[in-house]
Amino acid sequence: AMQNLRQASRALKQGRTLIESGLAESKKEHGVELLNKLEAGIDEFELILQDRNRVAVGPKQKELLQYVGG
Repeated sequence: AMQNLRQASRALKQGRTLIESGLAESKKEHGVELLNKLEAGIDEFELILQDRNRVAVGPKQKELLQYVGG
């Protein structure tokens, strides 16, 4: 799980400029806000996994999936 999370984090950070440039101007502000939340959430999720806090995994995972429409 940790390796997948790190891959997702790296992909988001490396592709962020491209993602933002593909957003429609009318949705750009909202899109950037979601990307910020997703990036922060991934960092928080990584800490949850490092702490082996199994109780917090489900809710954080659900939150992050809402950002990406999963």
